[in-house]
Amino acid sequence: MDPVDLSSSRVNLNGPGDWKQWISIIHKFATAQNVWKYIDPSNAEKPALSKPEEPTVQQIRPTASDLTDLTAEEFRRLEFLHTQYRTKVQTHRDQQKALSSIQQHIVKTIGNYYSTIADEHDIAKELALLKARVQPTDWAHEQEVLERYYAVLKAPNRSKIDTWITSWQRILTEAQKLDLPDIKNLRPTRQFLQAVSSINPAFTDYWINKMEDEARNKPNWQDSFPDGIKISEIFERSHKAKRATGSKAVFSTFQNEGPNQSNNGYNDGDKGSNRRSKPSCLCGKKHYYSECYYLSKAARPNGWKPNKDIEHKINQKLEDPVLKEKVNRSLERYAGQRPQEPEAVQDHQNSADVHLRLEEGGIFILNEVAHIPAFHTNVASLDRMINKGYNWNPQTGAVTAKGKIVFHTKRINRQPVIEFNPVRPQQAPSAFSSSSEPRPEQVQEATRWHQRLGHLNPEALEQLVRHTTGARIKGPIRIDCRPCSEAKATRIISRRGPHAKAPRPFWRIYIDVFHLHESYNGKKTALLIKDEFTGMIFAYFHTEPTQAALLGSLKSFESMIQRQRQQLQLQLPQHIESDTDEEIDQISLQAALTIPVKSQMKNQTKDTMLTMPIHRLS
Repeated sequence: MDPVDLSSSRVNLNGPGDWKQWISIIHKFATAQNVWKYIDPSNAEKPALSKPEEPTVQQIRPTASDLTDLTAEEFRRLEFLHTQYRTKVQTHRDQQKALSSIQQHIVKTIGNYYSTIADEHDIAKELALLKARVQPTDWAHEQEVLERYYAVLKAPNRSKIDTWITSWQRILTEAQKLDLPDIKNLRPTRQFLQAVSSINPAFTDYWINKMEDEARNKPNWQDSFPDGIKISEIFERSHKAKRATGSKAVFSTFQNEGPNQSNNGYNDGDKGSNRRSKPSCLCGKKHYYSECYYLSKAARPNGWKPNKDIEHKINQKLEDPVLKEKVNRSLERYAGQRPQEPEAVQDHQNSADVHLRLEEGGIFILNEVAHIPAFHTNVASLDRMINKGYNWNPQTGAVTAKGKIVFHTKRINRQPVIEFNPVRPQQAPSAFSSSSEPRPEQVQEATRWHQRLGHLNPEALEQLVRHTTGARIKGPIRIDCRPCSEAKATRIISRRGPHAKAPRPFWRIYIDVFHLHESYNGKKTALLIKDEFTGMIFAYFHTEPTQAALLGSLKSFESMIQRQRQQLQLQLPQHIESDTDEEIDQISLQAALTIPVKSQMKNQTKDTMLTMPIHRLS
């Protein structure tokens, strides 16, 4: 280990649980640099690192005063000692540099324990102080390892199985070194199987049953049965194999000629791995035969006109009988293809009438077969077959109509199959949409993910997509969803008070209309008038919130105030009540009151806003 490796270590001394790993990193580095014997905290009598002494002529001849007193042989001996001295000096420099790196590492990684060595500058003494302060006792260390061991068992992560298994193997190895009784024999194996039962129940059931069987019938079975480390390696390989083959299909869909993720092959802006998976058509573009405007009349949009040059080239290629038969077979198999509407949100993209070739001879047609790119087979609905007069015997596989056997199904891969098209090796790369390469990401706008996931809010949508593999949002997370906007819409009524408070009763009033549950006498609407100065509230109840009823209540309120106070008069504008001819003198102070009412005009009921100024009489 070199200084770079030491500086790149991310293990910090945060507590007694980190001591063993922290000191082991320093131990490895110091041993590699040949300085551990000078700083070993467990050694009370450590040697000191001293600088080598330079050789002198007196070491060769005690009576010599300088080099001229030495013979040729003695001079060569002195040169050899100087060579050794230079080597020792370089080694000393390297050791000093290593100790300096260790000092820097200690200061950077001890965290809150810096106060323990703040007044000490000798590395050996610093490590001795830290050991006395941080190193746990054997009992405490065993307890800490045991707690971490059971904590790992309780938290298997489905999405990060490899990381979890690595953590399990590391803590199990650490516990085995301490020879803890909880991990003796095959206890770790049983504990691991119980931990992964929620991820792969079949794996756990198999190995538990095998353990019980060998315990009954095989002597010394524990010696050959997988231990905790071995069973975790078996599970890791099994999980990887299951994940790699879980998404692969057994049957081909549309025999490599069916629609893919795009509506047609003429979209030059189509990007991504889906486009690379499409074969080359006779017209020179990347799409299936059933999507080609030149080959499939059903795929042609209205008003489309062919290119004469391309059409001529296609006709020349179709002179090959093998190629022509392949194209015709693809087009005949999916006769009557009906593309989905562009604005529809569906799991499938097309539907077609599929012609199945029966082993008994003849053609059996499945109507309205949905093309789902992620589902690599055509499914026949038993209910729809029964409705058409076909009966299926699952035991014999016979499909009958009017008492006669039409054809037989056969079981392939534990599934009843009408027509089976095995994939040849040369077809495999294009027949399956999945491969050893990572699955391409599904990229959609935020609004589409919002609709797919049950109208999530933007924050939840961002978090969900961020922690989901294979899903990504294109563009900013802005959701334009009309149902959500309408569901969250509320009527906002301004409750802001005026700047100046009313100086006397009924100088300013507030009016509001409330819709209530129908009472015993048929009243469903309440007109409330509040006086700002006194806080008094006057209530008028109505069967319907019509304009005539509300204006009648306001006139009654006006008359009551005139009788009691002889102060206020309510002026109603002519555009609200046209039969009020006389005008009332206005005064200097006015207050506009706006309330929602329902007016009935020409047998139509609608909400309107009633605005009435209130005047103080002189």
